Amino acid sequence: MTFTRDEIVGRKDGVSFQTAPANWYSGDHPEMPEIYAKGDPERNIIACALCHYPKGKA
Repeated sequence: MTFTRDEIVGRKDGVSFQTAPANWYSGDHPEMPEIYAKGDPERNIIACALCHYPKGKA
């Protein structure tokens, strides 16, 4: 499995930490709900996985 630098840092539209970081172990947990992975920019909610990582253990 490989990831681009943008995927690793959650870069979107040239801004880092806007989406969940690369999910290295996607088989170790259920699929993330959309708000965990991408947040909700309209409500200024960042992706939960930015701090808690996709596995929820930060």
